[in-house]
Amino acid sequence: MNESISLILGVILPPIIDLLTKKVSNSKVRFGISLAVCMLIGAAINFKNFKVEEILESIALVFTSAQIIYRTYWKTADLRSDSNK
Repeated sequence: MNESISLILGVILPPIIDLLTKKVSNSKVRFGISLAVCMLIGAAINFKNFKVEEILESIALVFTSAQIIYRTYWKTADLRSDSNK
């Protein structure tokens, strides 16, 4: 169950992360913010069941799915703000 939640949230996160990093021009800082958000979401998914392996799995799934969606769709999407491109 946590795996599917992680994947779904990873699909939803790129526009949200893009809003959070709208004023940041440095790509390394943007990547760090993206990683931090994914870590926070991955940890929040497992707040009832605190097992390190499951938390790391959720973080990895959220981050990977968010990066895949960002690279394949969101990076070139027309909905994306010109200031973030």
